[in-house]
Amino acid sequence: MIQLINIAQKLYHYSKPQNGCVFIWDEGLTQAAISLAINGRCSAASNEDELLRQLKADNIQVHIYIKESIATVLNRMDNRATNNSRVEKLNSIDEKQELLVKYERAAESIKKPIVVCGNGRSVNEIVEDIWNKLSKVV
Repeated sequence: MIQLINIAQKLYHYSKPQNGCVFIWDEGLTQAAISLAINGRCSAASNEDELLRQLKADNIQVHIYIKESIATVLNRMDNRATNNSRVEKLNSIDEKQELLVKYERAAESIKKPIVVCGNGRSVNEIVEDIWNKLSKVV
């Protein structure tokens, strides 16, 4: 329920016809679909499909999935100021890795037109890769 509340405002805004605007979901929709799948019975793909049904068909939906290694994700979590994610709240490294593997499997089940591998690259390199791939989709 909390995940649905978190994205309800975005769904409301994005469901309005926007005359060919492109919406790039940054975490919101896909992350909610994955979180719902981790604790529920439906797959992340079916959760995302259901959430997307709420949106107008004339708006272009683009999904960007930046794939990073679990080691990189854990390192970034250790080096950031906030500690409020579900993974960060776990105590043992084994529990964190197990949950990240579940997230990764759920994310892989979602059909994504744009997949970008981070592989430790700089933010600028990743953004350039996203831009190049996005220009081919839109």
